[in-house]
Amino acid sequence: MNLKDKIDQVESYGPSGYFLIERLIFGILKLESRHIIYEPTNNKLSKNIYYDAYCDKNFLDIEGPFVIDFKLSLNKKSYDESISRHFKFFIQGDTPGVTKRKNLLIITTRNLSNVPRQKEFFIGGSGSAQVYVWGIEDIQKIADKHSGKMDEVLNAQLSSRFSHVEEKGLPDWKDVRKNTIEEISKKYHSGHFSLFLGAGVSSSAGLPDWDTLLNSLFVSMLITAETERDKIKEKTLRSIVDRLREIDGPSSIALARYLRKGITGSSAQEKFNEELTRTLYELRNTGVDVSSSLIREIANLCVPSRLGAKVKSVITYNFDDLFERELKSKGLHHKSIYEEMDLPSSEELPVYHVHGFLPENRKEYPSIDRSTLVFSEEGYHKIYNESYHWSNLIQLNNLKENSCLMIGLSLTDPNLRRLLEIARKSTENAKHFAFMRRVDENKFIEGSEDLVNGQKEVKKFLINHHALNEQVMQELGVNIIWFEDFDDIPEIIKQIKSYKSA
Repeated sequence: MNLKDKIDQVESYGPSGYFLIERLIFGILKLESRHIIYEPTNNKLSKNIYYDAYCDKNFLDIEGPFVIDFKLSLNKKSYDESISRHFKFFIQGDTPGVTKRKNLLIITTRNLSNVPRQKEFFIGGSGSAQVYVWGIEDIQKIADKHSGKMDEVLNAQLSSRFSHVEEKGLPDWKDVRKNTIEEISKKYHSGHFSLFLGAGVSSSAGLPDWDTLLNSLFVSMLITAETERDKIKEKTLRSIVDRLREIDGPSSIALARYLRKGITGSSAQEKFNEELTRTLYELRNTGVDVSSSLIREIANLCVPSRLGAKVKSVITYNFDDLFERELKSKGLHHKSIYEEMDLPSSEELPVYHVHGFLPENRKEYPSIDRSTLVFSEEGYHKIYNESYHWSNLIQLNNLKENSCLMIGLSLTDPNLRRLLEIARKSTENAKHFAFMRRVDENKFIEGSEDLVNGQKEVKKFLINHHALNEQVMQELGVNIIWFEDFDDIPEIIKQIKSYKSA
């Protein structure tokens, strides 16, 4: 089995991919030694730090006892941070039977660069400790050695979650949602509450989705002169774009880098931002109210009661200013923050644009050109690789200090999942909430005779599918609020604001 191909495939599963990869890796390690103990959430080494596994014996060329830290990706900064946390615990720790594990193994599924495979560190009176780093090729060697058992390991890791669901049975999801709404409302009225807004919020007001925006920019890049554009039918343009993307198959952020270079012709960002802003608002479906019911209800959550504000801050991954327009229409004091030095006053609700800000009227916002636009690989890599980037710190602080309601987010973004995972380590219970759409059984089988004939199996699959997503999100510290239709979300938000406990 080619482990890299299998990991690439599992990563495409979305939020569940990371944890399935982790389980698969440790399942392979246990083929080599039964002394590998995998306890991703219960192996508590200190108040705020959890490691993924440990081993109290020698393991191949690794000197035991040691702890294991799994990293989906690894660079010099995250390598240093992992080591620093480990030795800080080792020196200060007082947990019997655990502090002796001074050696550290860091495992990553990415190619190794700029980090040593093995390094000795001196830790004062405790002598020296070894830090080892393994990449995907090291795990592949163990997998090859035990190739006859790999199918068994793979099936065991992927099916373990499903068996758990069938054993315990499930209550009706709508009954669970009622209890969830009550819990969210209590946290909202406590005042320790933040909102995380994604693309679904902007699309509710008619703004284009990611693919539509990219396609339109692609056309602008390829056919720049209006006279040329007029000569080609819109259907032909769309076919050209779709076919070229089909052939090249780039990721969306890689395509965005290509677009930015094509539109500007240089490294200057200003022209690209202007073109992106123009396209973003020109493509808005004017048949949809710019003040959608979803945006109105989200803004209503931000209206203070006589006891004070309930929402501490709003973190948005959207470029547009539609939410700010709604706040302004309600007379709510707020401040759009899109760079590190911006600070809100005590009377202002901060709206953090952590992926950049493209207001329709840029002249209303000073220093808007200093906003880091996370549209292409450059911007995304800058934020992902800089742990102390202001936008990461804002997100992480809110995830740690408040309960967060996530609206219009798919939760597939690797950086957000990484921050959720870090924040999860400092709390015992999942305290965040995210809206997710359930897969409707009838729509799922529609048009497929095989699925219609196997409706019983489909129903069982969907029960497991939804339960798997719940478990995965719980591991990230997030509770799911299921909905069937997008029009359900504004009504649920209204219930959160108005709910009164008996």
